[in-house]
Amino acid sequence: MLQCPTCKGEGIQTCEVHELGKEVHSFETTCVVCDGDKEITEELAEQLKEQDKLWCRCTSIEYTFGSYPEDGECNCGVHKHHVHCGTCGKISQIG
Repeated sequence: MLQCPTCKGEGIQTCEVHELGKEVHSFETTCVVCDGDKEITEELAEQLKEQDKLWCRCTSIEYTFGSYPEDGECNCGVHKHHVHCGTCGKISQIG
């Protein structure tokens, strides 16, 4: 077993809520990756590394809107409608 990379072995994570025109607020919840167990299997750790490669890491200054494929229209492997960053081409939002 490995320490959960999301909660860093704490079992809880902090979520930030960003709403246009409102102040950012946050709350703590049970870690959604390890379900509060603080550890994950090596198999899950590898899956998380692969999944992480799909996501945009551009700052808000770098980010540009790219494309919005509908359900089943994209060949990136994500079936649900989502948004690709126009700067890096990776996924910035799903659903």
